[in-house]
Amino acid sequence: MNRADALRTLAGFAAVGDGLLRSLRDEFPIPDEGGAVYNVKSSPYGAKGDGRSDDTKAVTAALDAAAAAGSGLVYFPAGTYVLSGTLIIDGRLRVSGAGRSVAVLQWSGAGGAAHGINIYGRANYATISQLTIRGPNSSGTGSGINSGGTHDVVIDDCVIEQWGGKGINTGGNSARWIIRGCRVGDMLDSGIFIAGQTNDCLIAHNVVVNNASNGIDINGSRNVIVGNEVTGTGRSGGAVDKWGILISAITGACNADDNVVSGNRVLQGGAQGIIVRGATGQHANYNIITGNSSLANSGGNGDGIALDGTGGGVILGSVVVGNSCLNNQRHGILVDGANANGQNLIARNTCNANGNTGILIGSGATDTVVMANAYAGNTTAQFTDQGTRTMRTKT
Repeated sequence: MNRADALRTLAGFAAVGDGLLRSLRDEFPIPDEGGAVYNVKSSPYGAKGDGRSDDTKAVTAALDAAAAAGSGLVYFPAGTYVLSGTLIIDGRLRVSGAGRSVAVLQWSGAGGAAHGINIYGRANYATISQLTIRGPNSSGTGSGINSGGTHDVVIDDCVIEQWGGKGINTGGNSARWIIRGCRVGDMLDSGIFIAGQTNDCLIAHNVVVNNASNGIDINGSRNVIVGNEVTGTGRSGGAVDKWGILISAITGACNADDNVVSGNRVLQGGAQGIIVRGATGQHANYNIITGNSSLANSGGNGDGIALDGTGGGVILGSVVVGNSCLNNQRHGILVDGANANGQNLIARNTCNANGNTGILIGSGATDTVVMANAYAGNTTAQFTDQGTRTMRTKT
């Protein structure tokens, strides 16, 4: 990539990014699919919502009735609904509460492999909104919301917390999920997991906090991660992976290309704040990382942003523009060239007061364009270039 091409790329992306953020200001409306309203407290269902009675049978009956009809709204009035089994959404249903602060689904029991809500493959276009989905706060592998092979699912304005597994798990081979305006926290695994070969999802304006493993974990292509706050990833007792926002290919399963990570705030995690990784035989190409703040991430790999070639595969054509990487334990921005890390653009970022280097272009990185960045107060060096044919310019 020559300097003229780099400038055209940067200018073109700026225009695209502005349009993307403008479009995200117009909230996607939740579609009203019609059908009856199934109030879980009404006859013949009779849920109590008193915080003591086991409402599993009553709530399941309401969900089954709506599924049999093919559509409808399953509604939870204010209350705390004690549940002891997995709820199944098996149809084009809307499941909604009176508000996430007053309509609480509380699972009891010792955890294990049971999920809170399973969205079956027939449940395309399902919606869950305005509920708290609270796990039993114990060890186990159950996720708050679990699925696989579904598309056009909306999770809106919910609290998902205290599960032994993941907060939200799309399952593999899903598409076009929207997860917005949620608080996802205190998991023993990842907060939001966009599983292998899941594409074209929007993850927007969520608060993802104090999860033991990754905050937002993306294993697919053409996903948009915008306006989220990710804090405290890798809390005490957490898993090996402690990344704030991870974009990753999976060996033998999927690439991770053309994702957009924009306007997020990632701080105080246990490893890299934002990381892009290839995988053996797979690639993570043409991902865009712009306008994010990655702050005070710690651990031995506490970088603000990393293009990480250590997992194998190819990382090509990344655009890392206009980010702030401050006070991280290691580097502000790392381009690790261990595996064909090439033709990436690093431009107009601010990398200050990091514990090692402001921007490090690692050995093996090729044809990296580094332009118009600002760095100051980094402990070891402001900029280090160990790559091949790096093009660096101030403007």
